[in-house]
Amino acid sequence: SPAWRSTLLRIQRTLEEIRFQTPAEVRLQFQTDLALPEASSAEFTLSAGQVTWNERSFQRLKLEAQMSPLTEVPGQLAVHVQWEVDGVSAREASILGLQGELKSTQPIDAVLPARVDWSLSADVVETPTFILAGAKVEGVSERQASNAIPFRPWDPSKQTQTAAKPSPQFRSSLKLRLQELKTLNPEIRLNEAEIRLGLNHDLAGWHQAELEIQSPGFQSPWVESGAVRVSLTGRPQDPQR
Repeated sequence: SPAWRSTLLRIQRTLEEIRFQTPAEVRLQFQTDLALPEASSAEFTLSAGQVTWNERSFQRLKLEAQMSPLTEVPGQLAVHVQWEVDGVSAREASILGLQGELKSTQPIDAVLPARVDWSLSADVVETPTFILAGAKVEGVSERQASNAIPFRPWDPSKQTQTAAKPSPQFRSSLKLRLQELKTLNPEIRLNEAEIRLGLNHDLAGWHQAELEIQSPGFQSPWVESGAVRVSLTGRPQDPQR
């Protein structure tokens, strides 16, 4: 389909832009049985001293990915990806101690995963306008039961069918923790802040969102605050009203 061709073309262009400044070590192991696809397994590792991509430089990159059958739930695969980067530099910004992890549960007969857990953390993020220390973002997205989009082979004889497409529903959450956020001009400090976002949504958009912000206080040239807590709930406006 045109959508898949466009996606593959973007991936190809991205891969062509990646340059390994030092020799990289790549390992791939793959096992599968076409008669029993839920028993497939794969392992991929990548280690590189320095990598450049789109005016960004990555120092000491390490990536590990595994796919294996989910023993406690037959018919599903477990995907686990971890990566570490000692440093990232991009124009006037830099990141130290970047780490990430992704865990996904993928039914073999569905297009979308049943659940995705991911996290991204950094020791220091420095830009011309702010410095961020000890930041970690954690996210979870879980598809609600009985809302999977089934995977079916393409059948050219059924292109004209106009059956209603299923719309899977998701519950996603995001949590951001900061040890310190400091803007440089003007200087504003925010310490030990935590931001939580909950979202009910489908592939077309969101239905409800909850936002919560907590911090023991912040400092600025104009005001100094004690403990802060903000809670908000929002829903998109109905265009028919």
